[in-house]
Amino acid sequence: MGRHAILLIITLIIMLSYFVLHTNNAKIAANVQTIDEYSYKQAKNIANSASQMIARKIMLPDGTNWPNFKGSTISTGSLLGEITNDYNDWSEWSELGGQFRIATLDKMNSDNDLLLVVAGKENFQDKDQFTRLILKENETKIPYWDYGVYAQQTILMNNPNPYIDSYSTATPDSAWSYMGEFQNAPVGTDLPYTSDDYPINRMDQIYGPDPMYAVGKPLPDIAIPGGACDPLTIANANATISSGVYRVDGGFSLTGNRTLTIVGDVTLYVTGNINTGGSSTIQIGNLANPNSSLTIYIDGNLDIGGTGFVNSSAVPSNLQIFGTPNCTSLDFRGTSDTHAAIYAPNADTKLLGTTKYFGAVVCKSMEMVGTISFHYDEALGGDPTLGYDSAFKFYIASWE
Repeated sequence: MGRHAILLIITLIIMLSYFVLHTNNAKIAANVQTIDEYSYKQAKNIANSASQMIARKIMLPDGTNWPNFKGSTISTGSLLGEITNDYNDWSEWSELGGQFRIATLDKMNSDNDLLLVVAGKENFQDKDQFTRLILKENETKIPYWDYGVYAQQTILMNNPNPYIDSYSTATPDSAWSYMGEFQNAPVGTDLPYTSDDYPINRMDQIYGPDPMYAVGKPLPDIAIPGGACDPLTIANANATISSGVYRVDGGFSLTGNRTLTIVGDVTLYVTGNINTGGSSTIQIGNLANPNSSLTIYIDGNLDIGGTGFVNSSAVPSNLQIFGTPNCTSLDFRGTSDTHAAIYAPNADTKLLGTTKYFGAVVCKSMEMVGTISFHYDEALGGDPTLGYDSAFKFYIASWE
């Protein structure tokens, strides 16, 4: 073999060795890059998943402790502080093979927009990544009266034959006519059902969905009228009140054969008790003004006897009664049918006698004594104007 041939062979061997060595180094580098890429992707997956979980806690808080997100009440010392404290340190997520924590959770501006930054870290390479969310406040109207009867404690229907069913003033064809005709009357209580405790009795007399126990319906404080109220004294005499917002200090009583007539749209803020007896009447509307309305905010107790409330329109939303925390007792024992929507979450409420009640009630406890029939007006739960706006949720406006 010639000298040139030997040199050529040696050159080829050197080139082949270099190629093999370079290829192996490239493979090793590629494998290292692949492992790093996987680690970063896994860390990002953990950050994404954890941020979704934490965002849901903010968007859908526990209804039994419904936070008031309105105005400047969002602070790191309230709900945000609690969530931040829960996830301030690294928390293990074994199913995903890594850990997560909140890096940032705070208000961004006066509009209550929130910045949420969540860190994710995988355990193999200890790589970390971040997910950044902006959550915007979204006001949600929640109806006061999405239940026919909702009580924080017991709902008792005593002998001889009380029952609960439904109808709707929004649909004339569904006007109530006989027992159990429309079976859409939801009933609920905050108390749980156990084998030894029956917070709702006579369930066979409820014509609607199965009663719900320990529901945790949000029950916000009511916003009573402020300084715009005109002072008003209601004497034990026949009288007419026309449209306006009035403050009645000390409450009032009607006895004998007295009639208090409401014409137009009237709001009363009553700082004491309301009592009616004898054959007295609180008449909402007359022949000339049948669609008049009365809204009562009562900072005392209510005991309605005599003829009671007469709602000319027969539309429960035209008689709304709101009880403050000082309203602890509501008794209805009038002789006429009552069409009303009642929200008094601290009041023990009794419906007495042989009359019919149309509308809805939110109270502390409910007791129906006598031949009582209660007909939930389904329109109360479906009208967005009959809601409160102190419960808020959030929606995710951006994600990166």
